[in-house]
Amino acid sequence: MHNYTAGIILFLCAGFIPSILPSKFKSPAYLAVLFAGAVFSLLGLLPFLFSGSLESMTFSGPPLFGDFKFALNPVSAFFALIITVSGAAGMLYAEGHLKGYSANKGIKGHYVLISLLISSMLALVMCRNVFAFMMAWELMSLASFFLVMFEGEKEDVFKAGINYFIIMHIGAFLIGAGFVIGALKAGSFDIGAISVMVRGDEKTAGIIFLLLAAGFAVKAGLMPFHTWLPRAHPAAPSHVSGMMSGIMIKMGIFGILLAVSITGFPELRICYIMLALSVISAVLGIIYAAGESDMKKILAYSSVENIGIIMAGFSLGFIFKNYGNVYAAVFMFAGAFLHALFHSFFKELLFFGAGAVYQNTHTRNIEELGGLSKKMKATAYLFFCGALAITAMPFFSGFISEFLIYAGIITGAKTNGPVLFTAAIMSAGAVSLTGGLAIIAFTRLYSVIFSGSSRSEKTDAASETNGLSLAAMYFLAFMCLAGGVLPQYFFKAVSAPVSYLLDGAHTADAFAVIQGLLKSISFVLALGASVIAAVYLIRKISLRGKKDESSETWGCGYQKSSARVQYTADSFSEPLSAVSRSVTGKYEDLEKPKGVLPKKAFYGSGLSDVIESFFAACINRFTGRFFGSLANVQSGNMQHYILYGLIFLLAAFVYAMAVK
Repeated sequence: MHNYTAGIILFLCAGFIPSILPSKFKSPAYLAVLFAGAVFSLLGLLPFLFSGSLESMTFSGPPLFGDFKFALNPVSAFFALIITVSGAAGMLYAEGHLKGYSANKGIKGHYVLISLLISSMLALVMCRNVFAFMMAWELMSLASFFLVMFEGEKEDVFKAGINYFIIMHIGAFLIGAGFVIGALKAGSFDIGAISVMVRGDEKTAGIIFLLLAAGFAVKAGLMPFHTWLPRAHPAAPSHVSGMMSGIMIKMGIFGILLAVSITGFPELRICYIMLALSVISAVLGIIYAAGESDMKKILAYSSVENIGIIMAGFSLGFIFKNYGNVYAAVFMFAGAFLHALFHSFFKELLFFGAGAVYQNTHTRNIEELGGLSKKMKATAYLFFCGALAITAMPFFSGFISEFLIYAGIITGAKTNGPVLFTAAIMSAGAVSLTGGLAIIAFTRLYSVIFSGSSRSEKTDAASETNGLSLAAMYFLAFMCLAGGVLPQYFFKAVSAPVSYLLDGAHTADAFAVIQGLLKSISFVLALGASVIAAVYLIRKISLRGKKDESSETWGCGYQKSSARVQYTADSFSEPLSAVSRSVTGKYEDLEKPKGVLPKKAFYGSGLSDVIESFFAACINRFTGRFFGSLANVQSGNMQHYILYGLIFLLAAFVYAMAVK
């Protein structure tokens, strides 16, 4: 664990380099320390990830909280792998992306906060003391809050930051409440001691699990706790959005698995509730993504969808394990772990591509973009790779993880009776529907931004982004492709976590079958890639020496084409939006023409987040009634105010006499 601890320290130190060194030395030193931190962290965590070994270290703490114990196991090492690899990519991208901001924007402090975010998450996954865990959790939340508030002078950013701060602390309160109940039951703040004590009390274990799972679901962005994502991601800088979506929300998944390790596998009722919420998150998340025009909101809602897929995999795995079908549970857990890993790659890649577009065009509205593949070729290709991965296309990583989830559902569907069979088939249908909607959403997103011709003057001055940002994106695209073409090697990174989660159950048969399947897929894809490459080379050779000719696309005799005749993003998704409005709700923005010669009129419509609207309405009703009742106190009657003063004096006199 010493290498791992050294990695945490180096990641933290990297953030202070821009404040210490002159500008000409800053970037090389920052990158050197950053990659040294990644190397040391990997050297420290890989033995736990691949061998399944366990190790801990303990530091003396105050008597109230007990000793601070830190430990790594295969599950925590897996999430540390996500943090290390995707965190290093995010910090590399940030080094290039931040060059586009003014030097007086607090850049130096921003570097420190990025390092603190990564370091706190690396520390979080090995905390085995409640107080230490909550300290790391709070550091992570505060660092991400200040990163979201990077441009806090903007009103929408400020509101999004405050919203994020409040919701995160609601989640932290639920987590703290669950831990405190467990600590009181065990008489210790040690998470291992809490686990031993609560497993003998099913009622207490159930209460603790529900509190912890709800608190961690807030961080994960699982519906109905997702409402902070589509606000915070557009407000934050793109490198922060990428790391929050690719890495930080996985801490919610880690927390739910930690809750399982503390209280044991949840009972079937809770598992089915988790599965229902996961499926709803997956389907509604991608529907909302397909109806948005803000490219970062689209990616934020897509994160809700992917968290739903991950949690559906884990929930069905818990259900199969409860029924004793370890074989099917292995498939589900393997698919869920792999999807968590691959999501960190392709979602960061997409957010970084969106950041490159935004930095060049200064707009997130995809209706104002278009034709950027001609001016940002590398970004367009890399964004396309991310879109293929997230839509689970063959040759890319998302295909592998979703394939294992499908295989697990089919394997376990006939485990026990009609209830489980119905749940499994409906889950398979929901995941299939989600995949189809994802293709619609990301075809729309890519084509409107990069294809066609420019829709506004905002794209006129666009150019390719800087080399460091591209380097981070190339690395992530490579990982997306490697995960799809060589999945058997990535499966080795999840086999130990799956075994650990199943607590020693026999998994060898299922592992052998999965390895065989993944090797077969790898062979078929390699063969397919060879055929494609051969066709390309034959075409290249046959066209050698021939002059390229290009001309305008024939427009059926229409001579005055313009960007306005292209499909817009809204028109592309209108059939889907029309079908889904009865479920999701609809908002309309209307400004009617006024006068004989009106100067302007406007009409806009879109999908409304029905869950956010419901909670907002409930909060508004509560606050209205509460403050309405307080309004009666200020009646305007002088006699009432004199009475309040007398009551206060009487209460103060009684208190003084009691103390005396």
